[in-house]
Amino acid sequence: KQWYQRRVRGQQPDKLIPRDSSIPNDLNASTTSTTLAPNIVEDQNVSGEWLEREIGSDAPSQGALVLSTPLLSYQEAVQHFKEIDMTSHEPDIITSINLSGLTKFLAQMCGPPKMKPELKNEKTFIFCLARCQFDNEDTTDFQLLLTIYKVLTGSTLDCARFGSHWQDIGFQGSDPATDLRGTGMLSLLTILYLVREHQPLAAKLYQLSLHETQNFPFCVLLINLTKISLVALRNGYLNKEGNKRGAILPVLCVA
Repeated sequence: KQWYQRRVRGQQPDKLIPRDSSIPNDLNASTTSTTLAPNIVEDQNVSGEWLEREIGSDAPSQGALVLSTPLLSYQEAVQHFKEIDMTSHEPDIITSINLSGLTKFLAQMCGPPKMKPELKNEKTFIFCLARCQFDNEDTTDFQLLLTIYKVLTGSTLDCARFGSHWQDIGFQGSDPATDLRGTGMLSLLTILYLVREHQPLAAKLYQLSLHETQNFPFCVLLINLTKISLVALRNGYLNKEGNKRGAILPVLCVA
């Protein structure tokens, strides 16, 4: 289990990403102060968020300034995705199961309640988001991925888009995007919801994933849970709670 053999304690990302040196040094340190890894010791010689580190022969110079990208909040991520035009995915999505005959009659008599009409657009948005794949040209997509990595591991440094360090948080290989084929960016959004909105629970789950005997790939497990939640949403099992809250996405994230 390669993802388990690479323990996160004390490890650094495989490669650091140089950022524009014109960015000011006085960034708000609070954006990276909240982490879940309990055994991370911070470098006392770090000044703000700028770090100088040699990153290899392919760098433009022997030393490169590395900026810690601000963490992305769950609300910011949702707003970003809502601004994307996803209408091209609508013909390919199935938001509900069409029943007929006796099955339809039984569903009407003792099945889940119908979803309120004002929530159907949000339901469509969720299924469209599950069809959206990771976009390497979208900086917010990578910022979302970085936030998950940095909050879980306690790292203050940006890491490379590709590398074995992603296995430290439970992806299957060096490219997390390959694990998102079934649920797209929706699965990353649900993981972000957990690590940002329910940090104590996320910390316990992540530490359990590193346990010597009970270990499991953290992010892959959450991606599979997102798939199960989509099936529940399609079958109407989240309608009652969604109607109660007046929103579907938060219900799906905690389902």
